[in-house]
Amino acid sequence: MTCHDDLAVGPDALATFFESLMPALDERQRRLLAGATARMLGGSTLTRVAAAAGMSRATVNAGMADIDRGDIYPGRARAPGGGRKKLVEWQPALLDALDGLIEPAHAGSSALFRWTDLSLAQLAKSLEKLGFWISADSLGRLLKSLGYRLRAPLVSTPTDPRAFLCRLSEEAKGHAGADEPVVSVCITQRPIEEAGAVETGPVAQAAGESIYDLGTAPGWGPVEADDPVACAFAGRALRRWWETMGRDRHPGAHRALVVVPDGAPVRCRRWPSELDRFAVESGLATTVRNLPAVTFKWSRLEHRLSSFVVTGRPSHPEVSYRATVELVGSAEGPGLQERAELHRDRYDGSERPNGNAPSKNTAGAVAGNS
Repeated sequence: MTCHDDLAVGPDALATFFESLMPALDERQRRLLAGATARMLGGSTLTRVAAAAGMSRATVNAGMADIDRGDIYPGRARAPGGGRKKLVEWQPALLDALDGLIEPAHAGSSALFRWTDLSLAQLAKSLEKLGFWISADSLGRLLKSLGYRLRAPLVSTPTDPRAFLCRLSEEAKGHAGADEPVVSVCITQRPIEEAGAVETGPVAQAAGESIYDLGTAPGWGPVEADDPVACAFAGRALRRWWETMGRDRHPGAHRALVVVPDGAPVRCRRWPSELDRFAVESGLATTVRNLPAVTFKWSRLEHRLSSFVVTGRPSHPEVSYRATVELVGSAEGPGLQERAELHRDRYDGSERPNGNAPSKNTAGAVAGNS
């Protein structure tokens, strides 16, 4: 029997006390509880409290020391600064080494377009050869935190992707330097039974998400490369961006570069018509480049328009689509301007291009990869 100032607690009662509470506590809370109990009972109870709590005497002593110092930290399992350090903290040269593996090497934010055709495993192995330790999964999280977009292979890539990406980088730099729009278009989908948040949730909040991360977000995934409805809605979103945001930003533009990431509906027969319609309605000579499956990022973004719609085709399950158009900036600006729109009509993709033939200025202006 443990006695202290008329307080008597038997070993069985003490064990029952800890057994009833310990499962609901984390490691630090259990240590503090045992320390507080030993401090309350006092005397030579340390050994008995440790046995009842299933801890060592050193752990109970540590709990008592935490209480004496006032190191309680409500809501935290560890003291501030505790736990494993981040990879970039104990490997401070890691970011610089990674920057040297991404094209253009060591360009930082001065390059408009950064990319690498190496997989995460290949990048991790290259860093390992340089004396760094990082797993492929940790590297993927690090790249995402730095603004890179990771794309899984979905369609065929150019014969020489490195040469193509170098040309694309120079092409984007030339357009942006001449104040001509460089836009990225992407579209994802998910079944309507998983799309309730799009119907009822705040659309503005969804606009802040990265469209390139939605392939791994719950429910969202890539569209088929020959999906005609996705193709039509992507074209509609591109025209909508020009009407609401692009025209005011580039009033004197004559050309546009449209970059479509791997996995967009680029093999749909309707896609050239959608692009031609954009060229006709905007009056811009439009060049289209299909970005292969690589890790990449645009260093500066000015605009992002996110459009949502629900399809309603007969004999097809309803699907929610999301199309995002992003304008690449040529210089540091006031920050990213975002806009989100929810089209509440049941879109079936039946919208057809207008009957006007392309003008001489825009006919044949829509070009693909070369």
